[in-house]
Amino acid sequence: MLDRAADYAPDSRNKGAFMLGIWANANGYRRDETLNTAEEYVWMVQGVKSTPFTVDEARSAIRSAYTYPQKEPWKRREQLYS
Repeated sequence: MLDRAADYAPDSRNKGAFMLGIWANANGYRRDETLNTAEEYVWMVQGVKSTPFTVDEARSAIRSAYTYPQKEPWKRREQLYS
């Protein structure tokens, strides 16, 4: 989820953190668990733009995501073999 969220960073690091919160919530992670990943997310995306991005900003976006209705969890894609 962190890698997928970091894909948003070139456009918006806040959106990436928000999406991390949406996906984590959908997949059963508690808010405090996801907030604990904010530092790792910030470390991953810090150099994407020249302006600073703080752990507090990431945590704020994650908190916001948890106020939205919970989405459907991700499902593993079945791989078909011949």
